[in-house]
Amino acid sequence: GVGPLLAWKRGDLMGALSRLKFAAAAAVVTTGIVGAVQGVDVWALMWVALALWLIGGAVTEWAERIGLFRVSFGDSMARARRLPRSAYGMTVAHLGVAIVVLGITAQATWQTEIVRMMSPGDSVAVAGYDFTFRGVAPIAGPNYSSQRGTFEVTRGGSPVATLFPEKRFYPVQGMDTTEAAIHTTWLADLYAVVGDKGEGDAWAVRLYHNPLVPWIWLGAIVMFLGACLSLTDRRHRVGAPRRTARAVPAAQPAE
Repeated sequence: GVGPLLAWKRGDLMGALSRLKFAAAAAVVTTGIVGAVQGVDVWALMWVALALWLIGGAVTEWAERIGLFRVSFGDSMARARRLPRSAYGMTVAHLGVAIVVLGITAQATWQTEIVRMMSPGDSVAVAGYDFTFRGVAPIAGPNYSSQRGTFEVTRGGSPVATLFPEKRFYPVQGMDTTEAAIHTTWLADLYAVVGDKGEGDAWAVRLYHNPLVPWIWLGAIVMFLGACLSLTDRRHRVGAPRRTARAVPAAQPAE
């Protein structure tokens, strides 16, 4: 978060920190809101705060470059158009790192998992989503036989998705596999897994809500785009001039 505000070889750390006071305040307030909603987990909130701090530092550096709130809006936009693409690439890449950190933190800390036996018609609530089990039916694949389950997912009574997890058997290899059904909302991934059959019509099922998992992939893509944007800057594509070797005069015999 501090690095982009430090000048090369003459950086003023305390000066940079003072320019980031609003970013620090925003990170603290937002982290407090996350803790109030999701519950207090010291390590998780620390990583959330660091990710928000990184976002604040990148945005602050960009705002200072264009003179946002210091000059007129039109002048700021004119400066923004004149910024080199490498500057934008750096900002975008930093934002990508922050998105990845948020995704990893949320997935590792606030994942919800439900494991139980369910019969057709049973419903279970998972992180605000209602999973209704509609049963399991045999399905014939090209080189396997499968037991395919059906789950209808709703939220507040509105349909969200229908998931079809499978338990497959490959006779040639003599191997069983479990195929999870996944639905993404870009804020979370919903997983459904069907396991072994129990008594009667009951089946062992696993249901997951993984918050912000898509952000891990999104952040990696954003970092990649930031690197590509930087490489389009002509200064990074033009080679450094070569030094011409200075001719050494031949030695003259002593007179």
